[in-house]
Parts: sequence; structure tokens; C-alpha cells
Amino acid sequence: MKFFSFSPRTVYLTTFIVWLLACLAFNGWKIHAYINDPNDLDHYAHNWGFGIFVFAIFYFPFWLLGLIAAIGVEVALFARQRRFAAARSDERRS
Repeated sequence: MKFFSFSPRTVYLTTFIVWLLACLAFNGWKIHAYINDPNDLDHYAHNWGFGIFVFAIFYFPFWLLGLIAAIGVEVALFARQRRFAAARSDERRS
């Protein structure tokens, strides 16, 4: 059973790039939504630097755990694929 037709390195890199783009988009959306809130009187928090700082502390650890989980699933799938390929190769030799 072949799960992916790409090399593991290509799949890991693609996963990382998609994760990075999603992380940046989420961060930009959260900061933009907060900056454009006219009812908030916290003027110190209405800049991108503070938004990035808040993202790094409160959101980034969860995004990092998600990346680690996704890469872990991919590693497990590729290991399973190699194991099945080795077993089929042994069956053919017999």
C-alpha cells in the first residue's frame, strides 16, 4: 500500500511550507482584527509588534504542536509504507 507518491523529504517540506503560510495568515488576521477594533482603548496594543509578541506567547506553541503532530503522522505513514514494501519484497523472494 503506497500512501504517497512523493519522497518523504518533499512531503515534509510541503507540510512545513503549508503550516508556515497558515501560521502567518492566522497571525496577520488576528492582528488586523485587533488593530481595527475601534472600541478598544488599549492604544499600546494597536501595533504589529505587540500583536506578534502576543501571538508568539499564546498561539505559536499550539501551532508548533500541530506541526509536530502532522510530521509525526507522516513519519509513521512512511515507516509503515517501508515496512509493507519490505514484507512484500520478502514474499516475492520466497
